[in-house]
Formats: sequence, structure tokens, C-alpha cells
Amino acid sequence: MGLGHDLRYAVRSFAKRPGFTAVAVLTLALGIGANSAIFSVVNGMLLLPLPYADPDRLVWLQARAQSGFNISISIPNYHSWEEQARAFDNIGAARIADLTMTGAEAPERVRGLQVIGDYFGVLGRTPVLGRTLTADETRRGADRLAVLSYELWQRRFAGAEDILGRSLILDGQPFTVIGVMPPNLGFSRPLTNIWVPMGAYADTLPWDNRGRSPGIIGLARMREDVTIAMARDDMARVGREVTAATGWDGEPTVTPLRDIAVGDIEPALLLLFGAVGFVLLIACANIANLLLARADERQREIAVRTALGASRSRLIRQLLIESVVLALIGGSVGALFAYWGIGALSTTLPATTPFVDRIALDTRVLLFTLGVSVVTGLLFGLIPAIQVSNVDPHATLKEGGRTGGTGGRSGSQFKAVLVVAEIALALVLLIGAGLMIRSFARVGAIDPGFRTERVISTRVALPPDEYTDFQQWYGFYDRLIERVQALPGVIAASVNSAVPLASGSSESGAIPDSRPMERDAFASALFQAASGAYFETLGIPLLRGRVFDDQDIEGRTQVAIIDETMADEFWPGEDPIGRRVAFEFLGDQDSPDPIWREVVGVVGHVRHYELKSQSRVQLYVPFTQPPIWFDRRPPLALFVRTQQPPTTIVSAVRAELAQLDPNLPLYETQTMDEVMSREMATDRMFSGLLVIFSAVALILAAVGLYGIIAYTVARRTHEIGIRMALGAGRSDVLQLVMRRAVALTAIGIAVGLAAAFAVTRMLGSLLFEVDPHDPLTFGGIATLLALIALVASYVPAFRATRVDPVVALRYE
Repeated sequence: MGLGHDLRYAVRSFAKRPGFTAVAVLTLALGIGANSAIFSVVNGMLLLPLPYADPDRLVWLQARAQSGFNISISIPNYHSWEEQARAFDNIGAARIADLTMTGAEAPERVRGLQVIGDYFGVLGRTPVLGRTLTADETRRGADRLAVLSYELWQRRFAGAEDILGRSLILDGQPFTVIGVMPPNLGFSRPLTNIWVPMGAYADTLPWDNRGRSPGIIGLARMREDVTIAMARDDMARVGREVTAATGWDGEPTVTPLRDIAVGDIEPALLLLFGAVGFVLLIACANIANLLLARADERQREIAVRTALGASRSRLIRQLLIESVVLALIGGSVGALFAYWGIGALSTTLPATTPFVDRIALDTRVLLFTLGVSVVTGLLFGLIPAIQVSNVDPHATLKEGGRTGGTGGRSGSQFKAVLVVAEIALALVLLIGAGLMIRSFARVGAIDPGFRTERVISTRVALPPDEYTDFQQWYGFYDRLIERVQALPGVIAASVNSAVPLASGSSESGAIPDSRPMERDAFASALFQAASGAYFETLGIPLLRGRVFDDQDIEGRTQVAIIDETMADEFWPGEDPIGRRVAFEFLGDQDSPDPIWREVVGVVGHVRHYELKSQSRVQLYVPFTQPPIWFDRRPPLALFVRTQQPPTTIVSAVRAELAQLDPNLPLYETQTMDEVMSREMATDRMFSGLLVIFSAVALILAAVGLYGIIAYTVARRTHEIGIRMALGAGRSDVLQLVMRRAVALTAIGIAVGLAAAFAVTRMLGSLLFEVDPHDPLTFGGIATLLALIALVASYVPAFRATRVDPVVALRYE
């Protein structure tokens, strides 16, 4: 008999037991579906190659300042690196420079990149239309050319074939379209919409200032014979030569682009993948126990087939085929679960998650699902098949098929081992979830330094060629604040150059008036330009002094407000009001000429970059006395605190903006509650998924324990009847049955605690202010699991106490 016969027999056997089949299929579908859903995320984010040619040869270039922090590259340094590096085939650089696109449609703010060098040569992608920018077309004085993203081309221009040669108005200036790039070119969110030559903006950039880093990041393609270690050595040489020739204080850093793209999400994803693997193992253990229990009913069938000449290998093959068929059915349902799960995951992940658009139930995920189904079928089916095929046909047929159970004592012991494994695996998962929940709670309890309730932020960018005069620039924002402040329901309105937890900021070395002008005396400081009401709008507490007022304008004494961490570092134990601080310098690095600002206030510290770590020391200056670097007049963020839900004010703010300039769009509009929620989204998602997987594991483990105790009771019904006939009470029977449940639970918890102690070490980098071996979590979760396991065991144990001795004695 061939494979087809075995398959038909397997399907018929499952059709005869719909209850067993439904439970087994649902159990497998949960385990396989969860694995497939998480694999789709791992596949999209970690396994699929970056959308560039030979992506493993791409590296990210930055500079490391003396403070130890990575910073962007100055334009002169980029030119030096481009000329002196030997490890690369191509080298280029880019800086984010969002642009306002105006024309026939409503004004729109698009994500732009200013590029320099052979940037497109590094990417190695051919445009779908036209051509890209050459290195020579990105230099100082470059023509205004533009390369569009595929997404912008389709959305804004409906995929028009005649887009090449069209003139676009970007920040009030005409740019000629020369090409369109392929779709989904990038990993950061939002995706780039348009590329323009950096050289077209040379007059607004510190083109010749080696000490100023205007947000430029390098991108290079290593030669085929160069490793990442060789590239780092080469760039270290270049850094030493640049320092020797120019006195530049810093060194180049070289990072594989994949590490930048994946970021910190890789360990968390692998943790989730391991967690769903545990769920699948528990499911396999449950199905194996179900098959062993079902095998008791098939002993006569197996004995007859053996007596008719079926070999043991033939029986094992038939039983394994049944297991694989069952697993394939479960995998098919699991693929449907995975499809739903992938949809839920895609909406749960933060919009800024890299490659979120590549998470899909594609061919690779389906092949993974198929492979997992087959392996799972073999895994849970092998031992039961061996046990079932080891039947003595003479004894079985002589006794009418009623034996002590599959494999006798060894079969019962194997069932117990499976239950112990389920309990141990479930405990590991539960402890991991408990640690993540505690960590998430700690993050949620962090004071970010500002209040988010009923506050909305939005950005407004002024085209530099239209607002050429500084007074025009700050006058516009001043009028906008005044108009918005007058709107009904507005409590406070203000502007700032950065949004906490939502966008980058500007940094510089800062020094107090109490220290000598030496390199070691500087501290890396985060600086922002704000209006006086910013601190009230965001609820940042004023600890000393005052906020900015109408007297803090150009031509008056330069002032600054510092945060408490700067006050403690620069003037410990002293009152900093009236002291001076400098973070702007004229001249060169060897002889900096500081611009001193008087400290007029001290405010609370704001966690600007992320909740889990404090930011650099911080200072604020009036936007009417902006830092010297703001000669490029960057866009400012408008903050509004309202009495009603803040989203209701957006249309009114947009109307006020249109009154001032109808060509200016609002963009990056978001409530500060949304900003906070997005900051915690990844931790929330991972914690939530671990809780879900742990709950499934807990249910499966409880069901498994229930099953083996019920099986034990069924097998020992005759024995229980004899004991009760001889005078054993119900409490004696209850203790007899529960003793086995307690033993299995205790062993499972002991093994699980040991395994969790080893496994949770890997959680260290994902936890915040929580010990991976936190005794409270370990003890509490173990107690919870023990209680649930005992409750699951009590039900069949209680049934045993209701056995009628007369009926039980007739059982045999």
C-alpha cells in the first residue's frame, strides 16, 4: 500500500473523531500561526536584504566628538574623507531638508534629502524614469535639479510619464525633475520623497566651516575585497591625517548600514521569536499527549494489523503520516491566523518602524509555515508512534484490547514528562512577560519633564528665499503665536526649535564662565530656541529666575535659560542666575571666541531623545535671539495647550496660518499624548505580545495537566473502586490523585525556574530598572502558575471522589 492509501486512511480516521481533531487542529493552529506571524516580522525587518545593490557592502559614516557621542559630518570633513579614503568604491552624503512644495494643488511639506558626492552610485539602484544626480551636479553652485521618489510621483503626479523636465516649486524656488527612483527605497520612516543637490544650498550651509556639522550623514560602498574592520582602519587613518592637517577634534565612525536600519529592535524580535517557539513546543507536547491517549483506543487495531503481517516500521510510517496530516491541517488554519495576526501587528507597530511595509504573508512565510507544520508533525508524532507500535498482539487480542494503556508504565511516564516540560516552558514565558510588564510600568512612570495633556504640536517652515530677513522670520512666528493665542479655548501658545521625544535637536560644546577655555572643560549640550511661553505650554517647571520676555530681542543682552542638570554640572551648589554660559563660538577650534549669554532662568530637565535615558545638559535661548547657526532660519514647531481636545483646534490654526501666508502648510501635526504613546509603542507591543503568548502557554499547560490527571483517573478507576470498597474516604482518594498533580507541578516549576534564571539574562538589554532575576517576579509568577495548575488538576481529582465502587468494580 502506498502513500496515497496512508493519506486517505489518515483523513478518514480524523473524520471519525471530530472532537479530537478539532481540539488538536486548534491547538496546532495557535502555535503555528503565532510562529508564522512573528516570522513575517523577522523576515521583513531582519532577513530580507536592504533595498539596495549589494547591501552588505554599504556603511554609514559619522564623526565621533571628543564627548564620545556620534555627530554629523561637517562639509569640509566630508570632502577630506571623500578624497583620502581608499576602502570605498563610492562615497556620498546627505542631510534631511524637508521642502514645501507649492503649485496647482494645496501646499505640501515633503521629506527631502540634500545629497552630495556619488550618493546614488552608493545606492546602486537604477531609476525607473530618467537619471540620477551625478557627483559633479551636487557641488557648490549646483543647478536646481530634483529626483522624485516613486511614491511621490504616483501620489502627487499620478505617475505621469511626462514628469521629466517639469519644473517644481520647492520652498519658492523652481527645480527641474530629472528622474524617478524605484518604490520603497529606504528604511527610515517617513520615506524620502525627493532628492536635491546639496550644492544648490551652499550659500545657506557652513560650506567651509570644519567645526560645524549641519546634520550630514555619510554613506559609502566598500570595495569587494574590503571588510568592515579594514574600512574602519582606513577611516581611522583618514581621521588622523585630517586632524594633523587641520586640528579637527574628532574621528570618523563606520557602521554597517544593516545595523543602522535594524537599530535596537533585533534583540526584541528574536526574543519574541523564541517565545512563540516555546508556545509551539507546548502545543506539540499537548498533541503528543492527545495522541498517546487516543492510542489506547487503537491498541486492538494495531494488534490486528501486526498479526496480519504489518511490520513495525510500516506502522510507524502510517502513524507519522497521520501526525503530519494533522499538523498540515493545523498549519493551514494557522496560516489564516497568521494573516490576521500580521494585519494586527502592522497596525500596532509604530509608523517609524523600519521596513514595516515589508511585513506580509509572502511566499517565504508560507514556506516557513509549511516547514514548521511538517517538522511539528514529526516532532509530536514520533514518540507516540514508537510507543503505539510497540504492542504485543497476542496479549492485546487475548485480553480483548483492554490493557493498561499505551506502552504500559513507560507510556504513562512519557506523558508525565511532557506535562512537566509544558509547565516549565510556560513558567519561562510567564516570567519573561512579567519582567517586561514591570519594565514597561517603570518606563510609564518616568517623568519626561513636560506635561502632555491637551497639548498639540505642529511645524511651520518658512521658505528662506522668501523670508530672507531675520526680522521677517521671527516676526512671522510672533504674529502666528499672537493669532493662535487669541483663539477660543487656547490656554497657551508658543514655538520651539524641537519637539521633545519626536524630533532631533541641535548640540554643541558648552562651557560656563567659571572654567578655562580648554577642551576638557566643555560639555556636550542640547540647545533650543523658544518663545517665552514655551515652558508654560509644555508644563516645564521654572525652578529659578524668569522666562524670556519682550525685552529679550536682537541687540539686547544675549540671554539663556538652562536646565537643572546644567546648573548642577556647571555651578554645583551655587545660584547660576546672572552667570554666563557659551555654546556658540567664532573663530576656529584652536582659538575659539565665545559668545557669552547671561543665565536668566533654570527649568526642569526634559528627556528629549528617549524616556529611558536623560538627555545631555540643556539650554534654551529666545527665538528672537537665535543661535548663530540659525542664520539658515530653520522651521519652528508651534505648541498649543487647549481647554478642549487639542485636535479640535487644528483647523482654526490652519486658517490663521493661511491668513498670514496661504502657501505654507502645517506638517508633523500631533498631540503630545500621541508623541508619548509612540515613544512607548515598541515596549508596549513587545510586552503585550509576550503576555498573549504566555497566556496561551499557560492555558495549554493547564489543559495538559488536566488531561494527564483525567487520564490517570480513568486508568485507575478500578483501583479507586477497590480502595473505596475497602473503606477509603473521598479525602483519601482526593489526596491520592492530587499527589501526582502536585508532584508534576512542583517538578515543572523547579525546572522552569532554573531555565528562566538562565534565559532571562538575555532580557537585560530590554529591561528598564528591573533585575532580570527579580525575586518578586520569579516568586509571584511561580506561585500563580502553581495555583492555576492545582485548580486544573482538582477538577478530575474531584471527579475521582464521586466514583461509585460498584460501577468501578464492574469496569474490568
